[in-house]
Amino acid sequence: MGAAAEIEGRMMNLNRWKSLGAGLLCTCGMSWTARADAPVKFEEVFSLVRSNLTGVSESDLSRAAALGLIEKLQGKVELTEGASASTSPVIAKTNILDGSFAYVRLNRTAAGMAAPIADFLKANKALKGLVLDLRFASGDDYAAVAEAVNLFVGNERTLLKFGEKIAKTSTRAEVIELPLVALINRQTSGASEALAAVLHDQQLALLIGDRSAGQVLVFDDFPLSSGQHLKIARAKVELAEGKSIDSKGLAPDIEVVADEKNERRWLEDPYIAISKPGTPTSGGAFLTSVTNRVARRPNASEVARRHRLELDEDDRPETIRPEPAARIVQDAALARALDFLKGLAAAPRLRQAGK
Repeated sequence: MGAAAEIEGRMMNLNRWKSLGAGLLCTCGMSWTARADAPVKFEEVFSLVRSNLTGVSESDLSRAAALGLIEKLQGKVELTEGASASTSPVIAKTNILDGSFAYVRLNRTAAGMAAPIADFLKANKALKGLVLDLRFASGDDYAAVAEAVNLFVGNERTLLKFGEKIAKTSTRAEVIELPLVALINRQTSGASEALAAVLHDQQLALLIGDRSAGQVLVFDDFPLSSGQHLKIARAKVELAEGKSIDSKGLAPDIEVVADEKNERRWLEDPYIAISKPGTPTSGGAFLTSVTNRVARRPNASEVARRHRLELDEDDRPETIRPEPAARIVQDAALARALDFLKGLAAAPRLRQAGK
């Protein structure tokens, strides 16, 4: 019995040592984890760098620290050269595509944009749809969102809450009843991104393109001693009934991912055929359905033969000449928008034919 009691005592001591060791390991592990996860203190790092780094002036060090902080908080803090308003026109371009579809591209969402859009649409009859291009558009005038939406809404609706302010439509007699598609991409931000969100939330527009920037914030402007201005996000923007706008951006109904460089080229000329990718920033698609070709210059004998044919044209029976080939929209997102609007326009005729 004595031997058994001694063995039992040793086992108890061994278990106590194991428990103590496990506790020490756990404590060490927790301590190490806490140190690894501890936040880096800016003041501490800046002070150590300033005291020990050689070959860098105080002004250069301060500038590096400030720019690094702004870059880290990109989207919530912006450094600008001044508080002056943009001099570029609010509406960048208007056009009629395929004879029946209105196209309006915005540089930014701002006050006064609704009237010229309404005038453009009234001046063109028998329209079958509208494409509102918000790609690369921005702006910080959230009240102007209601002004634009009021073109399509005839009653009073609350659309946005930004800071302590509310944007809402008012009652009006005339509204635009055209099917609407809004184009967005990664550079659609600010008030233009809010406009796209409201049009979608109010079931007024289909969104086509890439996910938007996710930068729908109210900024306050602070002048700096350098003459520059620091814009700091002070409040979020919410849709009606407290719906938040996703910080990851708006998800389009139809996704079209395009290379940014090509997309900018298409803004200038939506018919340009691009057979090679541009900058590989997004790794997105680009159209290759049409390839640019250089026409061969005719020689002298061919020119003379064509001239003789033209002289003899009056003596020949009338022939039916082929119509010139229609230009094809190459802009990937815009082409999808036109396809959608054409489908809507054809639907009543198809229903009528089926009766």
